[in-house]
Amino acid sequence: MVVGRLASIRKLDGTAVSTEERNELERYYLALSTKHQGDASVDFPRLEELIAIHGAPRKATGAHDAKIKSRLVAVTIQVMRAQRVESETRRSLLKSMLVRQLNPIAMKLTKSLAFQLFVSADGDDSHWTHLDNDARPLSFYGVESDGAVIRVQVDG
Repeated sequence: MVVGRLASIRKLDGTAVSTEERNELERYYLALSTKHQGDASVDFPRLEELIAIHGAPRKATGAHDAKIKSRLVAVTIQVMRAQRVESETRRSLLKSMLVRQLNPIAMKLTKSLAFQLFVSADGDDSHWTHLDNDARPLSFYGVESDGAVIRVQVDG
């Protein structure tokens, strides 16, 4: 940020600042100015100069958040012991999440290393599919929309 704010800096902490680094830092400085709430011309003295060099910064939008939210699915995770539901939680998971990434969540919920994972993607609990391949994403097993249930069956 210091390099973006002060044009006269040629070295920072004993290291020469390259043209590419300066351009990157100046663009970052411009991006910070768009997020600022107060008077930008007072808090960002080089703002006009940098806009002339790099162009006007784009206003921050919530598009990035919307992209992530569109890939999330609300899932109910049930922990089963001896044919009864011991606990039930709701989690938002990525559809592209691999089964192996779900294992640590299941371990934490069950406090056990011996368990099997099943999914009922239709939500009516009549058909359960065993999550047997750690390299597959949840979407492979039909977890595409809210309402899916993942059952963690504790062995033993």
